[in-house]
Amino acid sequence: MKLHLIGISGKKNSPKAIEAGKKTIEMLKKRKINFVVNKKFLPEIGTVKLQEMHVDAIICFGGDGTLLATLHKAHKSIPVLGVFCGKKGALLEETPASFFKKIDSFIKGEFEIKEWTRLRALADGIILPLALNDVTLVPKEAGRLIRYRIDINDEFIGTQGSDGFIVATPTGSTGHNVSAGGAIIKWHPHVLSFVEINSIDLTNKSIIIPDNSIIRAYNFERGGGVETVIDGQKRFQLKKELVIKKGHPAKVIKLK
Repeated sequence: MKLHLIGISGKKNSPKAIEAGKKTIEMLKKRKINFVVNKKFLPEIGTVKLQEMHVDAIICFGGDGTLLATLHKAHKSIPVLGVFCGKKGALLEETPASFFKKIDSFIKGEFEIKEWTRLRALADGIILPLALNDVTLVPKEAGRLIRYRIDINDEFIGTQGSDGFIVATPTGSTGHNVSAGGAIIKWHPHVLSFVEINSIDLTNKSIIIPDNSIIRAYNFERGGGVETVIDGQKRFQLKKELVIKKGHPAKVIKLK
């Protein structure tokens, strides 16, 4: 499927990303391909916000954080290609040089669209933004032990005492999850990692669960003293319960 309208976005304060974005624009102009540009990325050229883009695909220039931000803000049905122009790019396979060599096949739609699992959390019944990496339960005040009950698929797992827990997707398994003792999940199977952080029960280990599982944490010992964190970026206060389930997948482009 040939691409007729392409979105351009990236890290606004990265000279490398800006240079790659401008070169891509020139290449698209020469090929007479329509495009729109995120005005936060290139204010002198851009006309739309990322969340307002209605395009066939989005190219984002930056690192892992830029890709995460793009997937958070862009419409969930739009596939995204990440081009590495940052300091950390474990999630991005293409560099500007490799992308420029493949730009014609990209325009022709000669690529795969991979679906990466995302998580949907509900904090006291309020729907939170989708998480590509992980959803974490933490104390509001660092260093405070929290106690809570855990159910997985309506099965009571136990009453826990710890610094919280992490539910990680395969994408996020190499981040905070692995530093807390969780398993690295390769090749994007349909599973999640659940790991407690500094549990007072030394027999507690990380577990792998199907990605259609529903995790419920409740009966917090300190109401108002517990928070959930989405992808390490957005924090939300909890009072009664946190429910985590599978959400709409992220669509990520893999060039051939």
